[in-house]
Amino acid sequence: MARSFDKGADGIVISEGIAIVVLKRLADAQRDGDRIYAVIKAVAGSSDGKGLSMTAPRPAGQRRALQLAYQKAGFSPNTLGLYEAHGTGTVAGDRAEAETITETLREAQALRKSCAIGSVKTTIGHTKSTAGVAALVKMVLSLYHKVLPPHANVEQPIEAIADPESPVYLLKDAHPWLGSRPRRGGVSAFGFGGTNFHAVLEEYNDWQSPALGADNWPWELMILQGKNREALIAEVRFLLEALRGADFSGTVRSGNPTLRLADLAYTYASAKALTTNPASRLACLTICVKDLVELTASLELALKHLEGDSREPLPLNIQLRERTRPVPFRETQDKIAFIFPGQGAQYPEMAREVALYFPQMRQALELADRETAGKLPKLLSQFIYPASAYSETELDSYKQQLTNTHVAQPAIGAISMGFLEIIAQLGLTADMVGGHSYGEYTALYAAGVLSPKEFIRLSETRGRVMASGCEVADGAMAAVQMTREDLLEYLSSFERVVLANHNAPLQSVISGERTQVEKVVSSLTSKGVQARMLPVAGAFHSSLVESATVPLSEAIASCQLKSPKIPVYSNSDGIYESEPEAIRDRLSAHLLNSVQFVSQINSMYAAGARVFVEVGPKSILKSLVGQILADKDHTVVSLDDQGVVSKSTHPVVRQQATTWVGVSGNDGGLKGLLLAVGKLVTSDRVNIDLTGLFAGRQVQQLDLSKLVELTRKPKLSPTTWLLNGGTARPIGVDVGYMGKRPPLTLETKYPQGPKERAGCPKEGVVSKSTHPVVRQQATTWVGVSGNDAELRSQADPWEREEQAGRPEYVQKAADGLPLPKSRRSRSQQNTQVNRQSRMYQSNQQPTTSNYQVSPDASVIAYQAYQETMRQFLKVQESVMQQFLSVCEWSDPP
Repeated sequence: MARSFDKGADGIVISEGIAIVVLKRLADAQRDGDRIYAVIKAVAGSSDGKGLSMTAPRPAGQRRALQLAYQKAGFSPNTLGLYEAHGTGTVAGDRAEAETITETLREAQALRKSCAIGSVKTTIGHTKSTAGVAALVKMVLSLYHKVLPPHANVEQPIEAIADPESPVYLLKDAHPWLGSRPRRGGVSAFGFGGTNFHAVLEEYNDWQSPALGADNWPWELMILQGKNREALIAEVRFLLEALRGADFSGTVRSGNPTLRLADLAYTYASAKALTTNPASRLACLTICVKDLVELTASLELALKHLEGDSREPLPLNIQLRERTRPVPFRETQDKIAFIFPGQGAQYPEMAREVALYFPQMRQALELADRETAGKLPKLLSQFIYPASAYSETELDSYKQQLTNTHVAQPAIGAISMGFLEIIAQLGLTADMVGGHSYGEYTALYAAGVLSPKEFIRLSETRGRVMASGCEVADGAMAAVQMTREDLLEYLSSFERVVLANHNAPLQSVISGERTQVEKVVSSLTSKGVQARMLPVAGAFHSSLVESATVPLSEAIASCQLKSPKIPVYSNSDGIYESEPEAIRDRLSAHLLNSVQFVSQINSMYAAGARVFVEVGPKSILKSLVGQILADKDHTVVSLDDQGVVSKSTHPVVRQQATTWVGVSGNDGGLKGLLLAVGKLVTSDRVNIDLTGLFAGRQVQQLDLSKLVELTRKPKLSPTTWLLNGGTARPIGVDVGYMGKRPPLTLETKYPQGPKERAGCPKEGVVSKSTHPVVRQQATTWVGVSGNDAELRSQADPWEREEQAGRPEYVQKAADGLPLPKSRRSRSQQNTQVNRQSRMYQSNQQPTTSNYQVSPDASVIAYQAYQETMRQFLKVQESVMQQFLSVCEWSDPP
């Protein structure tokens, strides 16, 4: 495989490709109303001139091309967010190019780790003449969808990229491309003879907003409902029968081109019944899947469950709700409460996948970047979405940076803001709000007390002064599994240790001087009580952070507070007052007060809250609320729902369920959000506008009465020709191919029986096709045993000449000597060059004279490959010399 920019890179991988782009003057495209994907700002090239070899890269020549391109573009390369490298995967080439881009960016005073780097060759190989255009297409789509794409096949980045001070970095996963200035990217393509080209591209912002991330999401939420169980079973059967007969090409991600999962999900979500009273639907089924194959498998499980044929519990991605009688919506005065997490919920790459597809999350992060600019060592979003870690040390460093109180609080606030705007688009509103510790600030923002800008500014100030206060005293915190009453009695014998948080009936957090907290933990552990130190920077909600109250109170006093639009429940006692001055006083004392989360949730429940929605990263509060209200009727969901592997025995559902858990173990991602929405829908306690999930996306309403037709492949026209990598044939003509083996297809890779019964001709037998082209090509694929050699000799006279010995001009080509001038016509000369190349490649065997052979078969194969490539390059040099030599043409040029 290609391993561009990896220390273990071992060469290029050759492939084939074709790419088509439409280029048009910007003014003409604007005039004609064309969809503009990106703007090419400049293209420049350079030549290394007389180099040591046509394959030896030179950073000096590459840098000339980049410098010329940015001079033409009229801006500095330090504005780049993405660099698409030539990146062949050769040791010399990768190092030279990494040196080129890093030095160019450093001279332009680019910030450290400010530009992502990648190469499309790691995923599709070196497509030769298509390589540069393929890279261009990748960059254009990255700009259009505002995504920084991942780079594959790297385990240890080369030094120029691994350097912590390097301006470039690699990504293992796609990141949202954030930023207020125009997004810009550079594309490099370097060729034989020291030719260097660089293109500079910029996003086009005057067009309608594109689908962020991609046109298709990696997960979709399917909603099926009926007035009773029988009606729901009929709906499931109808959809299942339509999908069962479909051809999904045997892979989980591909489906029929006429049926898209997104269109199907949108059609069911926009049904009239889903926008009316949810309590009128006695039966409702939600299924979160990534493709039509998994949808089919999930429907089969759901149908067995509905029909009573399976005692197996439904997997996590399938949620079902049934009622025996209609209940008017909110007859019991059920209310919705939004709850917001505090410090400790942060983790690197939180809500990354959600930010790829929802503009609301991006806008919240970009606002936070602007409001905290200059107050942090780097952009806040760079702490949340850092460069990918390639070691445990790097990963621990990223976690530690984000755990810093100064960073963690505004980061959590920005993510919570984004989630809040997303559910607002779904029509989900709260009757009351509350937060845990810092989350109380987010609750005040959600209630309209704080503006978005003031909320982020106040969050940054709180984090900064708390971080400073923690440096004054050596404080610590610890979690203890014990009742509040027993813990308070136990703490009476320890000095300067207080109960900071009462999170659940059997979970509390203590805070105080580090030595005293460690003594408490040690003492409790010895008595068999679960207690552990928490990874926090200080003793929050204790007198040890009192020094932070003065600057925080000053910041609160400078804010323009408004009366809350809905009740805001406090951590300490009661509800926030409506007068701004009273809100200031309560908020100023909040830092030193203990967090009585149990009593807070019980108060909200007593006020009618039956649905609790955790709005923010992780699902810590979901777990706590579940413990607090364990014996009471309630529904609680987290928008960043945590990954739990499905217990289903169905192979497809089981396999797919294991793929969605985030790499951090906490990233609910897009599926976590959709699962939460699905649970709210099936709770029948809320009314959600599910069409909000499809806002701005390219989806269409399907005619469900014609669903069976959409799942079947249309018949091909009798005039259709079929193409593959080796042949072109009319439909109905037998497949002819070159080589000993048939083309790689699903049928040939996974035959269901003998080859002849799987539709593959036997090796060594010429095709029986009557088509002259197919018949002629079929004679070249037969094996080397029996009559195969004779057939090849009859098929191609040049192969007979090869058997008699190599001509003199081929030997000269192998030695790198110039070939004699020719007086033949251009067409004859080109034919001769092609034949020379074919004959040489057929006869020249790899030699091991220049290296020591390893007993390892894989190493031998690799060494032979490298020697073949050396000889191949010699032939190419000779061919170029022959082509460029002065010739007398017999036909007009």
